[in-house]
Amino acid sequence: MSALDTQVGGYHYTKRAIQPFEYSMKNGLDPLQHTIIKYVTRFRDKDGVADLEKAKHCIDMLIEFETPTLDPYAHADGSRECRPVDTLDDWIKWDGGERPVSTHTKVEVELGNGQRRIGLANGYGWLHDNGASYDIIAYRVV
Repeated sequence: MSALDTQVGGYHYTKRAIQPFEYSMKNGLDPLQHTIIKYVTRFRDKDGVADLEKAKHCIDMLIEFETPTLDPYAHADGSRECRPVDTLDDWIKWDGGERPVSTHTKVEVELGNGQRRIGLANGYGWLHDNGASYDIIAYRVV
């Protein structure tokens, strides 16, 4: 008997012709794609509209991860002008400690190696003083 023939805690997947996880594995889906399929597959048999809301949230996250970030410092010729954080009014210097914003907050961070990144706050380690060149030295909510 295969592990795919059983389900712990319900029957909402085993009654399907193929389980969402098997489908995801065979098609090389990433975790967000799999989770969306999982919630949509089970919503009528498990948590109803709440599962659809969860799928919608995952779709929103997937859209954020898949949307190319525009580099506000890029010029048409490919060069970049990167002003020091000290000259920018909306940047907040960060010197370690607790993550300063909610994990779902969209932020731009300045890293110790001079690079800038935009994304959700939970996508960054918020490390500091550990010797890594990618530590966050400043951030701003975008």
